[in-house]
Amino acid sequence: EQDQAMQRQVKLAADVQRRMLPRSIPQLPGLDTAARYAPSFQLGGDFYDTEVINGQLAFAVGDVVGKGVPAAMIMSAVRAALRAYSQTSPTLTELLSKVNIATVRDTLESEFVTLFVGLLDPATKRLICASAGHDPALLFRPDPDGSLGGLAGFKIEDLGVPGLVAGVDPESFYEETTYQLRAGDVLVTCTDGIGEAMNFDGNKFTRQGLIDTVTGLLRLEPMASSQRIIEHVMWTLRQFSGVTLGNDDVTIVVVRVS
Repeated sequence: EQDQAMQRQVKLAADVQRRMLPRSIPQLPGLDTAARYAPSFQLGGDFYDTEVINGQLAFAVGDVVGKGVPAAMIMSAVRAALRAYSQTSPTLTELLSKVNIATVRDTLESEFVTLFVGLLDPATKRLICASAGHDPALLFRPDPDGSLGGLAGFKIEDLGVPGLVAGVDPESFYEETTYQLRAGDVLVTCTDGIGEAMNFDGNKFTRQGLIDTVTGLLRLEPMASSQRIIEHVMWTLRQFSGVTLGNDDVTIVVVRVS
């Protein structure tokens, strides 16, 4: 009976955590945006968030070290800090600095979180992004004639921004970088649960596997929507990993520019 009561409490906590995710994804003119969150347990340490700030699409993807209940509690605190400071921080540099200080205050030395945040203007297609130790976002740009130096019809670029993980050093400085996107670009931001997913032979899906999956779909379906891209990535990941997919949380956000 005690075990059943505990399971009910965990389920309730998982329901609360799901409600912290955006109920709907903002769809601004010229931007097709979709996201997916798949925790390894009922409670997870990954998260994403999207909102509109001054007419621009603001988005964030985070990954707390560890999983289960402890990671979920830290995730909730970090997500709350992001929401609280996003409305009062004039730059992404200041936003991550404030979130980092709050995370340092609320966590142990062995606890930290990686974050990737972006601000995309649908009118100018200008993307400003910053990172706290998170894997770079991937930019897929159509290159049918190879004039951009791309392979397989696409130029693929890491949108990397240096920065220490949040929750370690309260004085960390976070740079922000600006990229000019254009029609046809596909931006993919995810947590390392995708690249580190393993099959029965112990082989990892890898970041290159993600790149091959997205480019393979875009070659067959050049106009594939963001939701279609995510569904294809998750299906391919499931085919690769089988039941072992549940070893780590998986979160992915895709933005397609038109």
